[in-house]
Amino acid sequence: GAGIDLEYMHPDEVSRRILNDQSDLGLMSFVTPGRDLIAIPCQRQLMVVACPPTHRFAQLAAEQGGVRPADLAGERFVAFDRKLPVRREVDRFLRRYAVEVDVTAEFDNIETIKQAVDEGAGVAVLPEPTLRREVQRQTLVQAQFILPPGEPTLVRPLSIVHRRNRRLNPAVTEFIRLLLNDAADAAAEPVSTPTAVAVDAAPPA
Repeated sequence: GAGIDLEYMHPDEVSRRILNDQSDLGLMSFVTPGRDLIAIPCQRQLMVVACPPTHRFAQLAAEQGGVRPADLAGERFVAFDRKLPVRREVDRFLRRYAVEVDVTAEFDNIETIKQAVDEGAGVAVLPEPTLRREVQRQTLVQAQFILPPGEPTLVRPLSIVHRRNRRLNPAVTEFIRLLLNDAADAAAEPVSTPTAVAVDAAPPA
């Protein structure tokens, strides 16, 4: 069968590797297709608040089904790195509701953010699928945002990216099909969930 080599890295590095033909595909969030890149929409992941089970947000989630953006005002907050598009989107969402948080740490990957939340560094806003393992183990709690009627929810659009005009071999095409089928079936994300991933799919031997 085909061999798949996954490498987790910064989105800028994923783009560079794809454009230089060092990787076949990329899996990226909030990507903007350009003259040289094609983006295939894969998933739209709901962004939720992640907190320890002992945090007051856990009780709010149980009592009222979630938290309002205003509830985050002044909260200790573990954020994405400020250079990442997902950070800009979260910041824009909070500004829309005039919410200021106390950023205690910034990281460029979801696993490290979850670990910091678990250790009490603050709450975070993360894609819901990336929290399923922790919610099941009851190490973290997720709380959806309660928004005014008609207000758009905060989502993380995930896309498969490849270089425009590149001829994709059958193994790569099949891998794209599998990713899209998984998205359609709403399958859980892999255990390790990066901000971006470069994919090298070697053809069958």
